[in-house]
Amino acid sequence: MINNPYINLNWALNRNLFFERFKFLNMGKEKNKILYLIGFLINEYVLCLLGMGVLCYYFKNTKIFIILPIGMMFALLIGVDGNDWKLFDRADFEMAEPLASKRALDILKGIIIYRLGIKNNIFFYTILSGIVLSVSPVVLICVSMIFSMMFVLCEMFAFIIRYSTFLTKKIYSFISYVGSLVISTIFFFTLISSLIYLAKNIINKQISYCRIEKELIQNIKILNSFIGANKEIIIIGVCVYALLIFVGFFLTLKKIQMSDYLDKENKYYSLKYFYSLIIFKKIMERVYKNKEELLVLILKEIRLFTDSFRYKYKDYFFVIGPDRSTAFLIAVFLQVLYNPVKNQQIFIIPIIVTFAIADIFSATTMKLLTNYSFVAEYQTLQSYLANGLDFRNIISGKIRFFYGIKSLGFGCYLAIANAFMYACKCDWYVFLISDSLCIMLFIVLPMCCFYNNLIYTRMNYRLYEQYMEESGLIDVGVKEFVPLSFYYSGFYFISIMEIIFVCIFNSLSIFFIPKQVFYATTIIYAVIGIGICHYIMKRIGKNICSFVERGDLSADFAKIFEK
Repeated sequence: MINNPYINLNWALNRNLFFERFKFLNMGKEKNKILYLIGFLINEYVLCLLGMGVLCYYFKNTKIFIILPIGMMFALLIGVDGNDWKLFDRADFEMAEPLASKRALDILKGIIIYRLGIKNNIFFYTILSGIVLSVSPVVLICVSMIFSMMFVLCEMFAFIIRYSTFLTKKIYSFISYVGSLVISTIFFFTLISSLIYLAKNIINKQISYCRIEKELIQNIKILNSFIGANKEIIIIGVCVYALLIFVGFFLTLKKIQMSDYLDKENKYYSLKYFYSLIIFKKIMERVYKNKEELLVLILKEIRLFTDSFRYKYKDYFFVIGPDRSTAFLIAVFLQVLYNPVKNQQIFIIPIIVTFAIADIFSATTMKLLTNYSFVAEYQTLQSYLANGLDFRNIISGKIRFFYGIKSLGFGCYLAIANAFMYACKCDWYVFLISDSLCIMLFIVLPMCCFYNNLIYTRMNYRLYEQYMEESGLIDVGVKEFVPLSFYYSGFYFISIMEIIFVCIFNSLSIFFIPKQVFYATTIIYAVIGIGICHYIMKRIGKNICSFVERGDLSADFAKIFEK
């Protein structure tokens, strides 16, 4: 393995977690290394190449291969945040390299090698694309260097924000939140417009693959002409931006080396500096004033949420406000208003429900994972188990915390959905069905998601900061378990199929399937599906909790099958 502490720790953590989850594959230290390496190569390389090979064969055009490196580049740049820098504070890293600047550069070097050369091997795929498309090696080298510099600048900016002041983080969190919602809405609206345009022209046989390729080349030429005409301004702007990032990076390092800087900042990560959470705390105290134990557990979750802001500052407003699913919903409804079709209220219901599920999943399995699992509960669990108390009360506190913290954002989602249904002149029963299904899911789904998180997370972190450090390195985190994933995908399928049916039937002289059939299909699937998911996840939760009662806090996947 490459002699870099970031890469070595990354590799070891992921390998160890894999064999903790799948103990039946454990065959000894050396064989584990080989087995994990084979699995890594298959997952990160073989499957990607097979997928692109199938696409190139299907479309009979090797130029499609360029999608792979370009898509990876955009995904890497968008995915950069402060998580990669959590190891900068890690005690063993500080002891091994006390000098902050040297430690930061070692980690940055590890990030570049691992992200660009091992996991998402941009250089390999860029060279392979060049061979497939017969592109000049000079062009490939230039593209790789430009992208590498962009990636380094993004990582440096993430470091600056990660170790900035509390006030800077709050301002950045709000600006990135608003910007993300606006960009998501515009991007999704543009994407849907493009798909509608392509669908109409392909159906009418007014467009072909060759024409699409010609239009793309023409757009690239226009962009190239624009860059050529303004290259001096662009170069100056990029140089100034890069200079500011480099200066900011080293000034941040200098500030960190001041012994009292981090100590001064730590005091701000307390409840009294989060005004929205103070209001939330007062509401909880009023609602649960007669349930003292439950109130204590909810207040503990609120304090954990405020303390984790130092790590998860980007997620703060997405939790207490509308999430990106609201932006996607706005984009869809703007398209519906811009391109109205007959009987459109048929597919409006599953679309609203689909994005509501996405909103709940985003909060429970990603942004609130620290609260919505047992990763921060080692001491609490030990205390409950030692004193013979029912630790399931902790789960009740977490569920109540979620209902409280997410109510405003989910309420905004429903308000926007109802406003657009009103603008689309939907019948009253469409309002009733969509609102009822969304509220039902908001009540039932969080419990399923909590048990889902227990499947994929360890519970033996003595300090939750250890989890926060490792979470930036773990490649396969929490995802939706099979029944939840199928349920969510099913709503996507229903939404797409109902859109297709409506478009086809509108072209006929009569709409020969009653609307009630579509409504009934959505309702039956929603109710029966969530019932099955709740039953399965509750059984899994009972199995895992039985292990917790015996003191087994590992992440063994086999726990879901045993009682």
